[in-house]
Amino acid sequence: MLADRWIVGTILKYRRRKGRDEYLVNWIGWDSTHNTWEPVRNINNVHAIDKFWEFQEEVFGKRDQIGTEERKEKSKRRS
Repeated sequence: MLADRWIVGTILKYRRRKGRDEYLVNWIGWDSTHNTWEPVRNINNVHAIDKFWEFQEEVFGKRDQIGTEERKEKSKRRS
């Protein structure tokens, strides 16, 4: 059922925890009280991660390469 699906809306923050990259996700159709920290493997929208890093580069002037390898690997698996 579509109502049971969690669809990534926006990536809000990044952190590295216990050796893995995690992103704070805002889910489409849910308010901010339902935002969750998710590892890259749980994010079904690689473009949202790329958009997050593009925004970071725009605002802070340089792109952080943290998480790049995990993003590349996930993109390869989806191809």
